[in-house]
Amino acid sequence: MRRADRLFQIVQHLRGRRLTTAAQLAGWLRVSERTVYRDIRDLSISGVPVEGAAGVGYRLKPGFDFPPIMLTMDEVEALVAGARMVETWGGTALGSHARSAIAKIALALPAARREEIERTRRAVVEDLLGRAAHLTASRRKSAASLERGIRGELAELGMPKAAFSVQVTAGAGEDALGPFGFDAVEFLISPNPGEPLKPLQKIASGGELARVMLAIRTILAAADQTPTVIFDEVDAGIGGSMGDVVGRKLLASSQGHQVLCVTHLPQIACYGDQHLMVEKRTSQSRTDTVLHILSPEDRRHDVARMLGPSRTTTALDHASELLESAQRLKKRLKPAKA
Repeated sequence: MRRADRLFQIVQHLRGRRLTTAAQLAGWLRVSERTVYRDIRDLSISGVPVEGAAGVGYRLKPGFDFPPIMLTMDEVEALVAGARMVETWGGTALGSHARSAIAKIALALPAARREEIERTRRAVVEDLLGRAAHLTASRRKSAASLERGIRGELAELGMPKAAFSVQVTAGAGEDALGPFGFDAVEFLISPNPGEPLKPLQKIASGGELARVMLAIRTILAAADQTPTVIFDEVDAGIGGSMGDVVGRKLLASSQGHQVLCVTHLPQIACYGDQHLMVEKRTSQSRTDTVLHILSPEDRRHDVARMLGPSRTTTALDHASELLESAQRLKKRLKPAKA
């Protein structure tokens, strides 16, 4: 690896705090720890801000006294590129000092070369602004389709009167650019008629939020790469028939994700592949929470318990019916073996 590239990588790692010690960074770069210390020392004297370095274990060891090392022109240019990236995507102490560092490093370049770099930078910014504007237009076009789909899902999930909107607010200029364009995207909801649309996280109850998230994941199932999804209170405020609808949608979501659901409704619990029961036990002055992994027969009894206070033969038969119905649906959803 060229030294310029190595210095660039060090700037990136200091910015992101991805590696916490010089030894780890040396191993990743496949160089000696002494080389890492030397590079960090040179970055510091060259004007690249490394204020965060002391906090992540980058300290010169006693006895490591290096002679001054001059940076070559391509190394200085690599540092300029690294500092610019820190400035754009930073947010740490490193990012807050990047602008002054760029000015210091740029003094090492001839005027003609500085102008050339600045022209290139402006051209890149213009290209990014154009791409960001195109992304904004695409988002706004997709937002209308997403709104319709989520409203339809919410109606099926027991929120037929809910209004839902996707608000895409575009920024302006170079300072608004970020890794995903220059938009701020917010989900707005009005759970009940007559209420104004407000940000989802400020107005939705726990149960409403869980159902909105289920609706979103149902619509975006093909694009959503989240490996594990947790739903709590998804059954709040709904009855048995609606619980079956929610259970079916959770089952559909589990075809592309691992789904963990906390529920008190048997119509939802019967769709799980694994059934766990949480129990509180009090012994003398101590209370413990115990998690049980239930066998098929224990599961039938627990579903019957959810159905009513007494585990009668009728309740057990009803529990068996719910579990068998869910199992038949699971078999239909399983892809056929080649």
